[in-house]
Amino acid sequence: MRRALLPLALLAACGGGSTEEPTTSARPVAVPEDAVGGAPVLVLRTTNGATIDPQVYADLNRMFNEQIDVTSLFMRGGLRTDDQGEPITPPAADLSGTAVEQVASFAGSGQVVPGATDTCGNPLIASFVTPPMVTEAGGDLGDLEPTICDGGACDAIRHGTVEVVLSNVRFDGMLDVVVNIQPDPLTRTPALWGSLIGTFLSDLNPGFLQVPVMLHAEQFQFGLFGVLQRVKTYVHPGIGVREVIVLPHAERPFSQREMLVTWIPGSGQDCVDRWNSEFTGIPPFGCAEAQAVGIDRTATGGFGVYKTYTNEGADPSVLATLQNALSWQLQTGAVCAPVGEKSVYLKQGQVELFTCPESLGDVDTCLALQDMEEFACNPIAETETVLEPDGATPIPLVEQREPYVLRYDPLLPFAGQVELEITVDDDTVLYLPTDELGSGGADRFTSIMGPAGPVELPTAIKDEHCDEDPAFRYDVGGVWPAGVYTATLTMGATDPDLYVHVTSLDTWKF
Repeated sequence: MRRALLPLALLAACGGGSTEEPTTSARPVAVPEDAVGGAPVLVLRTTNGATIDPQVYADLNRMFNEQIDVTSLFMRGGLRTDDQGEPITPPAADLSGTAVEQVASFAGSGQVVPGATDTCGNPLIASFVTPPMVTEAGGDLGDLEPTICDGGACDAIRHGTVEVVLSNVRFDGMLDVVVNIQPDPLTRTPALWGSLIGTFLSDLNPGFLQVPVMLHAEQFQFGLFGVLQRVKTYVHPGIGVREVIVLPHAERPFSQREMLVTWIPGSGQDCVDRWNSEFTGIPPFGCAEAQAVGIDRTATGGFGVYKTYTNEGADPSVLATLQNALSWQLQTGAVCAPVGEKSVYLKQGQVELFTCPESLGDVDTCLALQDMEEFACNPIAETETVLEPDGATPIPLVEQREPYVLRYDPLLPFAGQVELEITVDDDTVLYLPTDELGSGGADRFTSIMGPAGPVELPTAIKDEHCDEDPAFRYDVGGVWPAGVYTATLTMGATDPDLYVHVTSLDTWKF
């Protein structure tokens, strides 16, 4: 996007082509009173523990502090990843997607979209992403880039310690969650400290379309009240009692009281002192004024917005507009999470957190997928079906939760070939062990013969639930016609046991 749009000519894109000098104050931007939620897309599951148990609390907070990228959460998911876990670059241009994908839509045209909404129908106001993500999205930082970005200082939002608190489940199945970010007790890093570029995507803008901002919140709190819902409890054999909590729980409007965002800045002098200890150049407008979201004047584009739309600091109302727009991005990102076709899964002790792509259908199907993937990596001890082939008789394999383990028995010598008869229907999934180089279970198959002739295994999908000894999933049911397939493989005395897991989503539903 050409920097000629910033800042003086920006009004041409939002005011019908006028070339007059902009006014000296930003126009008000109204944030809606409620946000519309989408279908269930985010699931929290606990095992053998209630939401208020100390161990669940500890596991959940360890997950947030060690595994979850707070910067990506601020950007409605940031850069999505492919089936192999690699970032998708360049990101798709999608106004209903992550903040980076929304910026990619803007970068393609350089113009706002009147009446733009996300996939749930929420009005789009602005998207805030880190400066490098503007470039990833196909934009040109130009005079938006703060001078402090040298050396990677703008790659991510620095933050303090994250604390997540869940309430007990009420009689109606609802509960609350509050995310607190406090200054780090060791480094004294404030709750939020870092650079973002705000891009106004629609006609709901203050007159300018892009602005570099600086976060400097001493404390930050985000709460969802009466929004999470326990939708299921069940007993998993060999594992224990599992509790399933979903966000959002239904397609409905959520009021501002249910999605509380609280910004608590430190003193103006503390902000200025912290800035001067790390950077040279005039502090952001809003820093000395003890505001949590300020305008970074070290970027030429930021100074232009400061000079023109705040009357050189005489009118600080634009700071509230930026803070409210960023709060709206967080609120709509929570209740209308942009979820792609790839499920994201995290586990810490008794707590699991994962997304459910719409293509999977209902929550039960999503749960079944997570269990199927998890236990392909870590089968329940002593539940596997152990087979000792003699090489003379084909071995029938049907869908089941437990894997088959083919084990060489020196007391049953054979010629080195084993035939497996695998019954396949339209949702059969096959898991085989392998490594990053492709060797392993798949390479031990010498041929696969189906009802209509020989077939090949479909594209392998890496199971990201596996921390070690990765397994790959082969969705054979979606590629092979239903029937019985004869797979021939080699097996010798020095070969390790071979795990062959034949299963399906329906097999895993409780």
